[in-house]
Amino acid sequence: MSIVKRTKKKGYTLLRKSEKYFGTDMVYLTKGSFWLFAVQIFSGLASFIMLIAFTHYVSKEVYGTYRYVLSFLGLLTVFTLPGLNTAINRAIARDFDGSLKEGLRQKVLWGFLGMAVSFCISIYYYINGNDTLAISFIMLGLFLPIIESVKLYRIALCAKKLFKREAIYEIMFRAVSLIVMVIAIIFTNSVFHILLVFLGIQAIVKGFFLYRVMRTLPLNERVEKGTVKYAKHLSFMNVIAVLASQLDKILIFHYLGAVELAVYSVAVTPIDQLRGVVGNIRTLAFPKFSNQSLHDIKKTLLNKIKKLELVVLVIVVVYIVLAPVFFKFFIPQYLDSVIYSQVLAVYLLFSPRSLITTVLNAQKRVRELYIIRIVGPAMRIALVFPLLKYWGLWGAVFSVLLADLFLYVFYVIIFRRIK
Repeated sequence: MSIVKRTKKKGYTLLRKSEKYFGTDMVYLTKGSFWLFAVQIFSGLASFIMLIAFTHYVSKEVYGTYRYVLSFLGLLTVFTLPGLNTAINRAIARDFDGSLKEGLRQKVLWGFLGMAVSFCISIYYYINGNDTLAISFIMLGLFLPIIESVKLYRIALCAKKLFKREAIYEIMFRAVSLIVMVIAIIFTNSVFHILLVFLGIQAIVKGFFLYRVMRTLPLNERVEKGTVKYAKHLSFMNVIAVLASQLDKILIFHYLGAVELAVYSVAVTPIDQLRGVVGNIRTLAFPKFSNQSLHDIKKTLLNKIKKLELVVLVIVVVYIVLAPVFFKFFIPQYLDSVIYSQVLAVYLLFSPRSLITTVLNAQKRVRELYIIRIVGPAMRIALVFPLLKYWGLWGAVFSVLLADLFLYVFYVIIFRRIK
């Protein structure tokens, strides 16, 4: 037996033995996570290079304005039936592949509603004499139905557990996006041109991947009844959550200005990248949770979350220690972002509780999802207004931490009570 085969065999045996401690299928997790974490590493590197390009070649005013428009991109997704992503994932994981085409059709149709809202925002800024934002929101509206629809290729690949192919596509997208965006950032200081490049890459590259998936993936025509209805439930309950996730950035721009939003955005960018690691685990877990009974999941999930939190704690401590060095050498223009980023790192400790939401989505627990999706984000919205008004950027930071601490406790209570 060759050295490679012996190593694989020993690794397989070690993973199987470790299942007694972790209480999960470690072979499946390792196979899937290898590609997902490869994407995470590449995405983190790409975001890092992009951030350096922005901080070196673009003014804080332009970068803050750019991030403000992207915040609205996140907000306008509520009009594109975002719950379809989860509903289609669940349907395909249960061998109802025809739901992909129906989901694509619904995405495009609902996207036109988001386009109309974006155009209304554009009119508001035009009336108030801000041509830059007026043009930006027209462009945002035109691209919205397209870029939200083409994302479905990732949903199909993940539901089919084709993590390698999904990872390769995502790395290709990140590579193309990085090259073109950096060129745009270096040669222009215009919000409009940078935004046009960003949206254009999304539409063209991801559109091509969706075409490839639908042409090459062996998909049946079965459509699960109730998928669109379930997607509407998920979308409606997520309205407040999406608003809460973007409200801090929108308020910072309006009350403190584009420069302060740039400082805050730079502080939160590394944290968002680290949160993506937990997001990978959710991606891997969803197909499994969809085909397991709630009774079996409840036996082990909270214990798994606790063990995951210990891993996250190590990451948080390392980040807090290294953040000043990282900013000093790579982003010296934003040294005032360091302290905010260090405190926001604590936010990562609450990330593992999102596995509870994954279970509720996979098990189609609509009532519990409504409670979680409304109460938690409502708390964050209630906190961000007064805290931001009296403490500026620190108010935005503390609103995130306090709201997620509340959510963590709330999620656990809800999970323990479901039957």
